[in-house]
Amino acid sequence: MRRSYYKSLQLKTCKDKYQRSSPAKKNEERKIQKIEDMHLLFEKWETNFSNIYIMHLRCYCGKIDYKSVMALTKDSAMFAPGDFQKFKMLMNVHFPEIASEHKKVDDARRKIVPFLSDPKESKLNPKDFVKLQEDFETVCTTFKMQISNLANKAQAHL
Repeated sequence: MRRSYYKSLQLKTCKDKYQRSSPAKKNEERKIQKIEDMHLLFEKWETNFSNIYIMHLRCYCGKIDYKSVMALTKDSAMFAPGDFQKFKMLMNVHFPEIASEHKKVDDARRKIVPFLSDPKESKLNPKDFVKLQEDFETVCTTFKMQISNLANKAQAHL
């Protein structure tokens, strides 16, 4: 009788541990899903913005005219309405620890924006454009590594 009591106590203890860890595991899995969603949304935004500035760079290098750039970039349908807002919400609500790193991305983007104009009017230097574009890509890569680090930490808790 005593043996069966201890055995049932052991089973109950194991079952309690499983039940306690199961919600925690589900929370970590949801967290990983949010991180993956955030990474995908950022990747889409970065690709979309890069496609736009590459078209403008071609214009600054004399490959196409500004009117053609405007026609090519006006229907940028890769990013669905609300995607960037969803990315920002995920970051600000669930992962505020990377917001400062994202500010670096936004600052790098802001430096490129003046080049998204007609080079005949802006008189900006294409070499400066190339340098800023490379800086933007570097900052984006660093930011994506920050997002990946969040996922790695969450995976370690599973």
